Amino acid sequence: MDPLQILEKVNSFYSSAFSQLLTVTVIIFGFSGVILPIIWQIIQYRSFRTERKTLKSKITTDISTTTTNLKSEISDQFQKEKEQLGAYLKTEVETMNKILAEKISAAKAGTFYLQGGKNLDKKDYAAAACDFSSAANSFLIGQDERNGLKALEALVKVCIPELDSSSFENQPDLDAEIEQLLEILASRNDYGRFTDTIKSITIGRTKAKKRSPETAK
Repeated sequence: MDPLQILEKVNSFYSSAFSQLLTVTVIIFGFSGVILPIIWQIIQYRSFRTERKTLKSKITTDISTTTTNLKSEISDQFQKEKEQLGAYLKTEVETMNKILAEKISAAKAGTFYLQGGKNLDKKDYAAAACDFSSAANSFLIGQDERNGLKALEALVKVCIPELDSSSFENQPDLDAEIEQLLEILASRNDYGRFTDTIKSITIGRTKAKKRSPETAK
């Protein structure tokens, strides 16, 4: 074969090979420069959508859980504060009722005490004894021990020595009032401070019930 022809064939081969190489190179660069970024963006977008859905679902779940927990905590706290307030108000009402009852009892005691003094002036010792017993009861309930002791003194030293069996017949409430007074004195007899008074009232009442009206006169 003619060397010139060989040379042309070789040149033609290399030219064709170079063209193919150039085409492949262009295609590769084009694929990597245009197609790959597009594919990568598509992959990233789908990944972003999946992550967004997952994140949205998680946020929704967290918000729901947090809201439920918060509602529960608020409800528990409200119930706790409601119970505390209820207990406080109950204590305050009980305290106010106690104070009011004591004030009323002390005011009522003053009325009985004055009435006892008037009956003493009339020498109606049975009625006076009943009044002073009621006064002493009410004074002690009303936490006015000072005036309670005055009523007790009038009962023990002035009224009871003048009583007889007819006194309890003519004044039906007398025995019950004295009995109630003895119970109150016993309940407050710390350190034995009312022991002598209880003894004096008990002995005096027993003697009075046995004493006939004629003997008393």
